[in-house]
Amino acid sequence: MSNNQCNNKLDIYPDKDSFILHRNQQESNITGTIESSIAPLWTQIRFIGQEQLNQTIKTIIDTTYLLSTRPTDWKQTTTISHQYSLPFSLAVPSHIPISFQVPSQTGSFEGMLDGVYYRVEVMVASIDHLFTCPIHFHLSLSPLCTLSNDDLTRSVHGWPKRVIWGVVQQQQFRLQRWHYELEFSNILDLDNPDVGCILVRLKSMFRFNKDCCCLIGCQLIQTVQLEGYKHRYEIISIATNLITSPNATWNDPCQMILEVDNDSILLPTVTSERLAVYHFIKISLAFGSLEGRPTDIKNIEYPITFIGYRKPLLHNTTCQIIDYKPQRSNSISSYGSTIKDVSSEDSAIDVFSFKSNSILLA
Repeated sequence: MSNNQCNNKLDIYPDKDSFILHRNQQESNITGTIESSIAPLWTQIRFIGQEQLNQTIKTIIDTTYLLSTRPTDWKQTTTISHQYSLPFSLAVPSHIPISFQVPSQTGSFEGMLDGVYYRVEVMVASIDHLFTCPIHFHLSLSPLCTLSNDDLTRSVHGWPKRVIWGVVQQQQFRLQRWHYELEFSNILDLDNPDVGCILVRLKSMFRFNKDCCCLIGCQLIQTVQLEGYKHRYEIISIATNLITSPNATWNDPCQMILEVDNDSILLPTVTSERLAVYHFIKISLAFGSLEGRPTDIKNIEYPITFIGYRKPLLHNTTCQIIDYKPQRSNSISSYGSTIKDVSSEDSAIDVFSFKSNSILLA
């Protein structure tokens, strides 16, 4: 990331492609190194976060950090003459929303993205240009998980799990017919989206015929909300399985694997004031006989969280050089957000034809 258009060269190298926001701490850090062909009298970095929606931009945070007031703070490199470097570490609030981008629906500009963006602008004395570089933030499992080391070892990929249980009633007479238990991870990683596994255990609460079976359907849903309204609804993964001996799953659970295509635009779960992305698992249990229609049906839906970093397919990470007049400033603004629930009553399967429901809804 270099500025070859100026006599005095200025570069910035973030240490990571994406930085973790530690929700269990008040502050998180951005680290990296600035390189310059001179040792300037002063150096400052401006950190800017913005939320873009329908061609309107709202500032989330705008803070300027004074990194250096002496040329001696810069260290001359031993490999290149007239080359100086200055490491930096910026403390940023951990409560700011993570980075994400979704295709804009305005249609005015092709390839335009709505979402939450961050960048840093490096300004130094004696150079009439600033260097701006995009910064990406994500959440990680480690600050969210409170399990012990032994529990993490036993858990698949270290993800904490939940167990949901209940009963399935006969639709006509409201009789309790089946006991079910569902076990799956609360959190999925964008780096390994195919690790989603649901364990299903079933046990009858009545004497049933030998030809009794259960069709299990699972869907992984991603919804995008703009200004509180559902904007996009996508089924990003589907799995179905026909169980001919439901009682056998009580001791030998049925495994439902949810796999996500690598080309899918899979977003992290995020909430901001005007933009939000939610994920949830939808599970349908349909009991009946192989020759007839289902008699007992249960639809279950639970939210999950996607964390981690997956390189955005459409995100532009190009650094830019901008003309400016050198001046010092210091400002900071805070950001707050609210969370809203997402719910649906749809079934994850077409229970009357025993086929998966794979229609994408706009």
